[in-house]
Amino acid sequence: MKMGTSQTRMLVAPGPHTVGVGRGLAGHCPTSRAEPRTGADALQPPLRFSFRARLTASVRPKVKGRDMIGLKRGTVEVVTYHENWHDLFEQERRALHQHVGYLVLDIQHVGSTAVPGLDAKPILDIAVAVASVAVIPQCRQPLCAFGYLDRGDRGSDGGYLFVKDSASDVRTHHLHIVASDDPQWGNYLRFRDILRADETLRTRYAQLKQALQKQFTQDRKGYTDAKHACIRGILRQHLT
Repeated sequence: MKMGTSQTRMLVAPGPHTVGVGRGLAGHCPTSRAEPRTGADALQPPLRFSFRARLTASVRPKVKGRDMIGLKRGTVEVVTYHENWHDLFEQERRALHQHVGYLVLDIQHVGSTAVPGLDAKPILDIAVAVASVAVIPQCRQPLCAFGYLDRGDRGSDGGYLFVKDSASDVRTHHLHIVASDDPQWGNYLRFRDILRADETLRTRYAQLKQALQKQFTQDRKGYTDAKHACIRGILRQHLT
């Protein structure tokens, strides 16, 4: 999911685990797991949350209904909304607070899985706000230790992207880190809230996604690009 414009830049040296700025959320990413950084530069004083991140090896939370998320990378399948998506996000949010809470300002459930009643691809989109793009490299080690893969800076197409897979090539989470003053942050929340509040618009958007799914079944980038004009139009119509 991509929103607005961004001022993020590539903050990690390119390698097999990173991808440059590109259109679309999923992209075509290598499947190798990023190597976490070590050393004192991985730890910084707290910005907001009082607890410290736990950087030791963590046990993945046991989540009922985890099979309600997950989609083969690069493909498109729009499914009926499932109420477990909210619970899955809340458990992931608590785990993220454990690992990077001392670095971030806010963690929000965004995208279609955050809108009750809206058909969606079964992948959780999570937006994370930081005080400055300079904080992003410090998030890399704890996120990779928690099981996320570093996909690099997508700029205005999703901020700095981390992803999580449940199996080889089965994507379950997209995590977008942006500065709190980046327009993308406000657009993520505004678009979600507009759809939550407007049933007619929500139905129209679901119909569009179902139609695009038939056209781009094996092309997630094409699907994402085709939705983007609709998203921009909705945001323009609801300027405050």
